[in-house]
Amino acid sequence: MVSNLDVMQARLSRLERQLRIMKIAALVLAVLAVLMALAPRPSAQQPGVLRVKRLIVEDAQGKDRVVLGPLDAPENYRRILTGEETIRPGQ
Repeated sequence: MVSNLDVMQARLSRLERQLRIMKIAALVLAVLAVLMALAPRPSAQQPGVLRVKRLIVEDAQGKDRVVLGPLDAPENYRRILTGEETIRPGQ
């Protein structure tokens, strides 16, 4: 006949084994998380290349001096602001 002590000892052994497995799993997950955090991420842009939809260069007063954007944009007047006058290419 199986005594109550033997049953408790079997349950304790099973719980200790499960605890060891959980500790190992937690350690492996922690190491993977650290490796993922420290791993270099690929850049969406090429090194040395800056990709923008529109580039605005302002002067010290905050006035737009150079506006670069797509040629077919509705707000594109194809102009160069020199400070004194507006030069339209082709004129």
